[in-house]
Amino acid sequence: ADTPWLEFAALVAGASGDPQAAVRHYEALERLAASQRVAPWSLARAAAAARRHDAALTWLEAAAREHSSSLPFLWLTPAFDALHAEARFRAVGAQLPAPPAA
Repeated sequence: ADTPWLEFAALVAGASGDPQAAVRHYEALERLAASQRVAPWSLARAAAAARRHDAALTWLEAAAREHSSSLPFLWLTPAFDALHAEARFRAVGAQLPAPPAA
C-alpha cells in the first residue's frame, strides 16, 4: 500500500468506528516512514484517526517545524477535532490565524 492509501484508510476506519483498523493502517504508515519520506501531516492525521493523540500531536509539531502547506487546515480537519483542547495542539494552532467562528 502507498502513503495516501494508508492515510485515508486510517481516516475512514476511524470515522466509521473501527479504531483497530485505524491503528493497523497508522502503524503500517509508520513502518513505511522508516524507509521513505512520509509527510508529518499525513502521519498526524492517521495517528489522530487511530486515537493515538500523543503521536498525532508529535507529528503535528513536526509538520509545524517543516512549515507544512497543510497547516492552514489545522482547525478544519475533522481528524483533529478531539485534539482541539490539548495545549500542544493549541500551541501549533497559535502559529496560525484564528480558527473560523463556529
